[in-house]
Amino acid sequence: MGEVYRARDTRLDRAVALKVLPENLAADASHHARFQREARIISSLNHPHVCALHDIGQHESRHYLVLELLEGETLAARLARGPLSQSQAVRVGAQIADALAAAHRHGLVHRDLKPANVMLTPSGVKLLDFGLAKPVSAEVVVTPLAATVGGGTPATAEGQIVGTLQYMAPEQVQGLPTDARTDIFALGAVLYEMMTGRKAFEAHTPAGLIASIMRSDPPAVSATVPGTPGSLDAVIERCLAKEPGERWQSAHDVKLQLEWLQSHATGAVASPPPATVHRRVWGASLAAAFAGGLVTATPLVVALWRSPAGPVDLVPRRLDMALPKDAALWTGAIPDVPEISPDGRWVAYGATVRGRRQLHLRSLASTESKVLLDNEDAAFPFWSPDSRALGFFAQASLKTISIGGGAARVLAPAPAPRGGSWGGGRILFALGRTSPTLPDPGGAGLYTIPETGGAPRRAEIPPLPGTLYFRPRLLPDGRSFLISTFPANQPAAALEAAERGHQGQSLRLAALDSRESRLIPEVEGPASARARFAVGHMIWARDAQLLTRAFDPRSGQFTAPEVVIAQGVRVYSVARDGTIVFQAQSSSPFTQPTWFDRKGVREGTLADPDAYGGLSLSPDGRRASVWMGSRAGNQDVWEVDLSTGVLSRMTSDPAIDSDATWAPDGTRVAFTSARSGTLAVYVKDVASGREELLAPMAGRPLVVDGWTPDGRALVVRQPGGRNTYIVTLDADRTLRPLVANAFTMDETQVSPDGRWAAYNSDESGAWEVYVARFPTFTSRRRVSTAGGVQPKWRRDGKELFYLALDSSMMSVPIDTSAELTVQRPIKLFDSGITPDPGLTQYGVTPDGQRFLALDRSGREGETLTVLLNWLTPENLGRR
Repeated sequence: MGEVYRARDTRLDRAVALKVLPENLAADASHHARFQREARIISSLNHPHVCALHDIGQHESRHYLVLELLEGETLAARLARGPLSQSQAVRVGAQIADALAAAHRHGLVHRDLKPANVMLTPSGVKLLDFGLAKPVSAEVVVTPLAATVGGGTPATAEGQIVGTLQYMAPEQVQGLPTDARTDIFALGAVLYEMMTGRKAFEAHTPAGLIASIMRSDPPAVSATVPGTPGSLDAVIERCLAKEPGERWQSAHDVKLQLEWLQSHATGAVASPPPATVHRRVWGASLAAAFAGGLVTATPLVVALWRSPAGPVDLVPRRLDMALPKDAALWTGAIPDVPEISPDGRWVAYGATVRGRRQLHLRSLASTESKVLLDNEDAAFPFWSPDSRALGFFAQASLKTISIGGGAARVLAPAPAPRGGSWGGGRILFALGRTSPTLPDPGGAGLYTIPETGGAPRRAEIPPLPGTLYFRPRLLPDGRSFLISTFPANQPAAALEAAERGHQGQSLRLAALDSRESRLIPEVEGPASARARFAVGHMIWARDAQLLTRAFDPRSGQFTAPEVVIAQGVRVYSVARDGTIVFQAQSSSPFTQPTWFDRKGVREGTLADPDAYGGLSLSPDGRRASVWMGSRAGNQDVWEVDLSTGVLSRMTSDPAIDSDATWAPDGTRVAFTSARSGTLAVYVKDVASGREELLAPMAGRPLVVDGWTPDGRALVVRQPGGRNTYIVTLDADRTLRPLVANAFTMDETQVSPDGRWAAYNSDESGAWEVYVARFPTFTSRRRVSTAGGVQPKWRRDGKELFYLALDSSMMSVPIDTSAELTVQRPIKLFDSGITPDPGLTQYGVTPDGQRFLALDRSGREGETLTVLLNWLTPENLGRR
């Protein structure tokens, strides 16, 4: 829309393009609005493949835009001379996809991508004409269609569905809502035309053209252009999928695929061999996007999610995906689990990055991760059935967030969450306890809530009195679900079960509209909490082996022997089609206890590198406690003799034990364990080995932070850090609230004189270290200046240490003799630690001259492993 002239900007003495709104349209409000909208959109997109806007104005009644003058020709003019070569088409397509991705990141859909709106210049592609672009959230008005086909007037005039018909997606010709995937369909049509010289959809009449777009698939490019690689066929076919959910979900992913093809254009590219089973498959085009590459050696190049109508390869493949180097998955009592989306295209995972808890999203076709949530303690993420949104728990609430970005939405209160699942238009979630705003506030249980929000409803599965529930997993029918159960408020029974190695946990098959549940005895103990069902198989882990077995959910019976599909597995999840993602134990963040002096000089190491979760020095500086995982999947506390480096086991329960901290006199160690069915605090006498459960809040999870200097009480908190308490160790076990707030508060350490407490909190939006009076938590002062976690006092109380978020060990001179006096922090050295606000990762000797730290320097980043086609009958039959 508009007339374009070559002009000269006399102020800056440069050639420009002048786009003028014709006089006969200037008086029309809709055309004027469209002209103004185009100006706003172009001005917001500063991108090398989008035509730049220099100015906008009005001269008398004539509205105009001053645009970048482009030398070259439109893609339409170039195609009038014939198709492009494969390398040209792939290069141009990648640049168009890059421009679209930039527009989509700004929340804009072009809606009129066609060769006439693509300019080919010496510097590359320039995308033109954003006059029909709209925000993704804009309403769609259905209007009559009266377009001509071919060289006639394009179907962009008033009163018609906007766009140019040959490049419209099915939803667009129906007047349905459009989004970024509408542009991806048009991109597929343009790619097809660049390769073949023919339009993807052709007919003599608009009605015939609409029918073709809605019902027909164009012949494969390789059928018209011999030698076209099957991988390029698959990229275009997926762009042109009729259903938006079956297309590429982002233009950035298309760009990555085309860039990979461009880099491999000189090599021979084989089409996949024929197969009798039609199934989604991944191949080397995906592997090229993974930092780890393809592990299996069979040569095959196919693109992601080839059209179901085409023959595909069923060879099992194993791919490694590197996480960002500074991202560490939490390996504690409730570890971060990489959750693969139902469609197998995305992985969501929680990670700690420089002391900040983040929820990451990673496309399996990309080398980059996207941060969905920053500095929010998101736990138990789970996917919507359409793979477009995530549910999770944070700040004692159940929330959802679109993977496209935006703010999270609160659906319901959720104190002490134990996992959730999404299906059948509702969310099923488990709580360790409830709140007054939920039904039956006196106890824990299962609840359902509509996926759009509303009042939660109790979803108990009686008769299971005195039972806690963990990680519900809805099956594909949206009604049946798997649930892990274990005794609540019955420590003795739970401990007795733990002695048999079962920890009282079991797996049950239940249904939302049934009063019955079925025990699945073959999957018991900790394995029950993560068992998954996909493609007719139950998948679970036992002794770090990932197992599968054919399972009939209607009868609740296994129908085949179990098969080992992977070794050394720590955490895992499974997509709807059976694609598996897991983290191997060898990929955990291995560290090594390392001595540093105050200048950062390494003075030696202790023990071997391992998956240490944390560390604590004894008050005399002669021993340390560390907690680390084992191949069996549990975690125990170990004592390290600092003179010899020899490790001795301190705990041996099959449950997760962590957070060990020494009493001031060195005779006892307090630690956190899940062995009683929920997180609880135990005290161990070092000499006798006797362990005692502190249960002042039966059924409510508690973790330990530290001791008071007289050794008579412990500072404990609820997971998530909203409530901090002090519990005395006398016969009454008195529990007294210290502080409750809306922010996370962690790692509270009482000063040697007992008058002050240091802790880290996220109340400022980033983790910082504070000091406040103890036990009132008044006269509060922030002592860190650019982020910090894990404060530690020197024995005389005159110096406070903490970790900055960039791993620096910091020192704060401090005076607590009268009122609190704090000096500016001083950097001592780079510790080599990936800081975590909920862990203790270093210790300092009583004189403050030496530091024992879990050094990760020089270690490789963590990886996730993806298994493709592992659950096919052909593969399982060979194992």
